[in-house]
Amino acid sequence: MRFRARYFLLSLLLCLLHQAAQAGVIARKNYFVPQQQWPSAIPRSATSVYLHYVGNYGSIPQDARNTDTIWHLQSFLDSIGKGGKNISFTVAFAHKAVLDSAWRLDASLRLIERCHTIRSGGLLRIRVEAKAGKPARTLSFNYLAWRKKTAETERPGYNHGAPTSIDPQMLQRYPIPIEYFDAAFTVGDLWILSIGIDDYADVLYRSCKSDARHLAEYFRRTQESTTLDSGATSVHTFFLADSMATKARILTALETIAGRAEESDIFIFNFSGESNYLELDSLPKRNYFFPWNVAGLPPNPRLRNPKEGQMLSSAMFSLEELLQRSLLIPAQRQLFITEAGPSGEFKIELLRRLVASSRESAGILNKSRVLLLPNEMGDDITRCSDSTIKAGPIAYAVGRLNLTSVSDFFEESQQSGIEFQLKQTLLGCDADYANYMDVFFEKRFFKQYRTLFSNDETEATRGIQPKAETLRRESGLIGKQYALLVGTNHYKGAGWDSLANPIYDVSEIGEVLRDDYGFEVTLLKDPGSAQVYQSLLNLYKTLQPNDQLLIYFAGHGDMDTYFSGDGFIVCSDSKAVSEDAARTTYLPYARLKRMINKIASRQTLVMLDVCHAGTFDDNILASKRDNREYGITNAKVLDLVRENAQRQTRKVLTSVGLGFALDGRKGQHSPFANLVLQTLRARGRNSEGIVRLDNLLQVLRAANLQQSEGSTVRKMEPYAAGFGSDESISEYILIPIERTDK
Repeated sequence: MRFRARYFLLSLLLCLLHQAAQAGVIARKNYFVPQQQWPSAIPRSATSVYLHYVGNYGSIPQDARNTDTIWHLQSFLDSIGKGGKNISFTVAFAHKAVLDSAWRLDASLRLIERCHTIRSGGLLRIRVEAKAGKPARTLSFNYLAWRKKTAETERPGYNHGAPTSIDPQMLQRYPIPIEYFDAAFTVGDLWILSIGIDDYADVLYRSCKSDARHLAEYFRRTQESTTLDSGATSVHTFFLADSMATKARILTALETIAGRAEESDIFIFNFSGESNYLELDSLPKRNYFFPWNVAGLPPNPRLRNPKEGQMLSSAMFSLEELLQRSLLIPAQRQLFITEAGPSGEFKIELLRRLVASSRESAGILNKSRVLLLPNEMGDDITRCSDSTIKAGPIAYAVGRLNLTSVSDFFEESQQSGIEFQLKQTLLGCDADYANYMDVFFEKRFFKQYRTLFSNDETEATRGIQPKAETLRRESGLIGKQYALLVGTNHYKGAGWDSLANPIYDVSEIGEVLRDDYGFEVTLLKDPGSAQVYQSLLNLYKTLQPNDQLLIYFAGHGDMDTYFSGDGFIVCSDSKAVSEDAARTTYLPYARLKRMINKIASRQTLVMLDVCHAGTFDDNILASKRDNREYGITNAKVLDLVRENAQRQTRKVLTSVGLGFALDGRKGQHSPFANLVLQTLRARGRNSEGIVRLDNLLQVLRAANLQQSEGSTVRKMEPYAAGFGSDESISEYILIPIERTDK
């Protein structure tokens, strides 16, 4: 009896422990919903409905844990309760067992996205609806190829077949993604900025304007044939010709593209006009494109309509600025075409800048850039046999390319063929074109670069990425990840104008941290100072030494060098400076540092996208972090997480030093948030599976943006520093979790 009693108690204890363990498990369940259970808002013309749940296993009703059908939908939803935010529905419409279209709905039956099949059903054209200030977007997604890869990952070696159309039943187990679409299976949108200037006052060219138009049209047609999108809704063209091609309009187009493009999209920049390598206004010699603001011949440019005190360099658009602006464009695949000249120095400066700085930032962001340019001076016409063609040679050769997709430019297996086609087309016209143009593939170049200049023993291990669990174990980051994100758009105190993007910035960063890195996110929108202090107190009470903390502030910042000698975060309830000389309604950095330093987490990072953020700490470490080696091997990354990540880490990363921060256009993120998001979304693909503070700093520095607002110059000058009990050689790292659909 005693043995039986003990056995019973032991079994009961094990059962309770098992249930408790399961209660903390994140479950992913996909259910079929019979028609009699459909909500009234779902049309009866639908073929099938599926419910998708991602959340705590313990919240799932007992009768729904071991089935794939929801027999009592309302009872299920009532049992889930607060977990309902993790529920979505797929509504499928089919014809003869082949998917025609589908909707994704949230728990409140609001439309999240809708799609229809194209190209024999294997490709989906998806529209993701707008939300929380984020505009709607459209894309083409190869669902069948994605499903096959996902299935093979789940069951390696099993024959999953090769269907040629989408059966609606596939959408139950493999629901269409909502937020993240794997770039490998996405036919992204095409963003084209094509500039052509014939009229430079002192000289009139014949084909710059028409080349710019024809190139944009060629790429539009190619994209249309790829997506079978007859309306070309996946192509966004900015065509600027002659008087429309001012520097201001070029910058506006680039900013618009940066705010709307996605990582899976393709960006094409074309400039047909004048350029030269010049020393202007006592500035270092550099390559400039000549926008409409500039007239004259390439050796002697002048302002077209000079204003008193205006400098010629201010009207120019430099290669350096193009590279900086292109970093802000999330599209990972970027094609640059320029038929201007002379281009010899252009190519040299391009390579120098890529090798010196953009190499690391582009690698971290997983960028792939391709450049087509003349080796010397660009021609205005093409001499072909006995005829003269009104087109620059590069524009003519590109227009005759036989591409299956614009993405061919970025496929390593296609690049040699494209280069051969381009040069062979020109050589077939005239032998003098044998060395007319050059084709530069960035990723191919850096592969050769690493082969020539890297240590063979260490480089041999690159590409075999350590698993996330190995990285977490070796780094000691076996606890939880917490993020406190504070965005303030609106202010009650006089003198503090409303801002456009802070809440949008922190909302998007919160999504990425939660979905890609496993953070528990606390999001504060327009909080007062008391609410921020309470959130910090909650973290102080909750966090343990093996936990990780990230704090992000976006909004107004201020500093007082006269009285308190400190910097401040401005809160929504902060009073006007004239009413609060002691800044008691602000968040002083000195107090924040003391509070944050006392939170137990061994790894803590504070990110500040506010004005005068550099006053958070006087000991800026950024100048000591310039010359990191490009890339790290598996052995090095494991050494790094063992040695540096296990040390006491208290770091701050700011968008500016003592200057004014850039807010950006409404709904397009601040430049700082834009680059942080791009880096986080790249998930350390080229940094051996981790994202380091150093990666973020390198990307931010490469952008080096500035803009003028009246007499105020705002410039992004990122700084990194340690504070409190930080050990100077410590490293803050982020380890992505395995990504799955929501």
